[in-house]
Amino acid sequence: MSGGPERSVRPEQENRDVSEASPEEGAAPQASRERPAAPQEFYWRRQAEKLEKELAASRSEREAELSRLTREKEEAAAKAAEAEWQARRLSLIAEAGLPAELTELVPQGDPETVAAYVEKLKPIAEKLARPRPRGLTNTNPPNASGSDQARLERLAAEAARGDRRALREYAHLKDRVKRRS
Repeated sequence: MSGGPERSVRPEQENRDVSEASPEEGAAPQASRERPAAPQEFYWRRQAEKLEKELAASRSEREAELSRLTREKEEAAAKAAEAEWQARRLSLIAEAGLPAELTELVPQGDPETVAAYVEKLKPIAEKLARPRPRGLTNTNPPNASGSDQARLERLAAEAARGDRRALREYAHLKDRVKRRS
């Protein structure tokens, strides 16, 4: 008698399993996250997920590499523009004939500013380029002529006014001029 009720329960369970699994009765298809019916299907889903992850990693690496290369390209372009400007600045200075000492006075600004400074420094460069007369030095007060003869005349005038220092210097310089001659 116990065999009867067991049999009646079993066919109901079998009917439920069949109805859930059969698409003919309008059951929804299985979701990808549910356990697949066959081990092969599970294997291929895992392989697809791995490949999707690898593809995503590859894409992110490519994007990172692309952004790095873009940044390097922009930096190289900026350096090239800076070098081109430096070359142009130095050519403006060279065309003006400025000596190296005056090159440091020209700012790193825009071309108009550099041209203005170069024009302002041209007279100074011309003054520095002129050969200095021989024997003249930058003294205060400047010597009218750098010769000993002019100095002797000046010292004689001061000695005549009673300046003892000028008289001693006059005597010393006069002896030195005689030895050279």
